[in-house]
Amino acid sequence: MNPRLVAVRARVALGALLLLVVASPAAASIVFDSQASASTGAGTSTTSSWSHTVGSGSNRVLVVGISDRTNSMATSVTYGAQALTRRVTTSTFSGAVELWTLTAPASGTATITVTNSSSTQMVAGSVSFSGVDQTTTVRNCPGTGCTAAAPLAGDVPPATISTTVASASGDMVVDAIQAQDFGQAMSATPGPGQIQSWNSSGTAPNAFLGGGSFKSAAGATTTMSWDVSSGGGGVFADQVALSLIPFVAPGAIPTISSLGLLLLAMIMTMIGVIRLRGQG
Repeated sequence: MNPRLVAVRARVALGALLLLVVASPAAASIVFDSQASASTGAGTSTTSSWSHTVGSGSNRVLVVGISDRTNSMATSVTYGAQALTRRVTTSTFSGAVELWTLTAPASGTATITVTNSSSTQMVAGSVSFSGVDQTTTVRNCPGTGCTAAAPLAGDVPPATISTTVASASGDMVVDAIQAQDFGQAMSATPGPGQIQSWNSSGTAPNAFLGGGSFKSAAGATTTMSWDVSSGGGGVFADQVALSLIPFVAPGAIPTISSLGLLLLAMIMTMIGVIRLRGQG
């Protein structure tokens, strides 16, 4: 083999390896921090408040889910003096559910206050994470990264509601639901792999419940679902979800993929051949 040709091939392989390395920055993992929730119970109110403690981890995000028995909407959500941003919402004649986020919430304990446009029965919850991108917190939102499910409209229980969001490996997907059955007690169970953050089971008569969960994404799409059970009647439900993006540190030390390691082995082999040819 021509030593010059081997050297050229070695340079090409080295260039490919460098491309693989540069294209594979090391992303931080999104880590669960804490959760809390509140409910107006059987009563109604224009506000709902509860305490939430945010840890000291870096690149923090707070997500608040609101389940509302009527189709009214929250007009504001605050964490202490910090205002949250509405990300996704859906409503039907039987209720409403929405998700709000706050980037860089202050560490410590503060009161979350939800103010609604009218007096209503509410269930709300909050969950905080660290390791989330602080510039583009939610993937493709508005768009396929924050979605609403097709509602259940009097479906015979048990019934499943689900929605699929655009995601990427390492994302954290958060969802919230509201469900009602006009006359029977009911319950809801999050789908496979989902970690329940809050869940207020509904009691008869005119049962109403709200819940929220999260799950680490493993690919380009992630499906979130809930199985809703009831003693009878028909189930009405809504669901929303969003995908949080992990933080990537500027200048982070890249990782070498298995293909990169194979190319590195090829380069070393070629260098060995060149040396042997040079000695021959």
